[in-house]
Amino acid sequence: MGQLAICGLLNLSIGIFVEPIQSINNLPLIGAIVYTAVFSLGIAYTLQIGAQKHTPPTDAALILGLESVFSVISGWIILHEQLVLIQIIGCGLILFAVLLSQFKEWKPSGKIDYERLAEADES
Repeated sequence: MGQLAICGLLNLSIGIFVEPIQSINNLPLIGAIVYTAVFSLGIAYTLQIGAQKHTPPTDAALILGLESVFSVISGWIILHEQLVLIQIIGCGLILFAVLLSQFKEWKPSGKIDYERLAEADES
């Protein structure tokens, strides 16, 4: 909550000097800001933090790592957004990287086989 408050204050202070004052009277813009603040940050982010407490770390990393892929797919399905080839390739690369990171046998065990290293050095 502190991070969101600090970021909000910093953005507000910069926005006062950078953005035109006429944009404050734009009702759809104010509605979008309130919607983002209440639903996205207030509700969804809070639920996400609460759910992470009860989720195994590997599952949480997998789900959060795929957040950008889920958002693109949701935009494609719900908003009928069109994807260009580079976006599709990017989603595929992210999906592949996240899945690849979940293979346990590829991760180093942290143990060093000194005997095998010594034999390799001798030959």
